[in-house]
Amino acid sequence: MAYIPFQNTKISVVDSASKIMAMLSDTGFDETAQVNKSGEIKIYARYKGAEFQFVANITGFVDKLPCYKSENRKERARQCAWAFLRSHVKMICDSIKLGMLSPMEGFSGYLLLNTRDGPVPMAEVLIQQIESGTFKKTGTLDQLFIEHKPAEKERG
Repeated sequence: MAYIPFQNTKISVVDSASKIMAMLSDTGFDETAQVNKSGEIKIYARYKGAEFQFVANITGFVDKLPCYKSENRKERARQCAWAFLRSHVKMICDSIKLGMLSPMEGFSGYLLLNTRDGPVPMAEVLIQQIESGTFKKTGTLDQLFIEHKPAEKERG
């Protein structure tokens, strides 16, 4: 049986969301808000005018949780996913406090971009472009690979 992070967590979804908001505030975010629509919790935060959205994706947890009745599985998956997100945010906040990252570097994937369809997390936009092959590459890696190409062995 595979290890499932936080499968035994006792912390509720609401408590995890509250802890995330507190960590963001302690890291310099100006405002945080928690929205609960149709049972889905989202956290919104603002840093120097930029807006961010945090949502726990339960997809990876639902089918992998052992020993839970189907009616409890989804709620248990939500608890695990929010505990996992809380741990992830804590790691980034700790990195910011240590000076390893800036808030923008640490949380850029959660940055909301304005689109004609409304706000969309930057990570979604980038993932869609990369997977569709429309992402405009910089060529930096190509250049590095050319510059550091290993010498060919002599054939003999």
